[in-house]
Amino acid sequence: VRALVSHYFKPADVNRAMRVAWCESMFDPKATDHRSGAVGIFKHLPKYWAERAEKAGFPGASPTDPEASVAAAAWAVYNTEGGWDIFACKG
Repeated sequence: VRALVSHYFKPADVNRAMRVAWCESMFDPKATDHRSGAVGIFKHLPKYWAERAEKAGFPGASPTDPEASVAAAAWAVYNTEGGWDIFACKG
């Protein structure tokens, strides 16, 4: 996971992204929050997944795809108003 996070997140944000990913899923790409439906390493909500995946360069990818999950998380952090606040875990 660290290699993917290092590839998609800015160097200054790698440790924070690792903490968020651990808190969200314990690095399990199949992690699912049965209450919200959030899935993946960064627990993306279904209503945002398709757009994030496409904008991150992974159109049609599953949220359980580790690289797509990390790339979409980085895209969302850097390109949405929510920034880090999109995650339940703030790191």
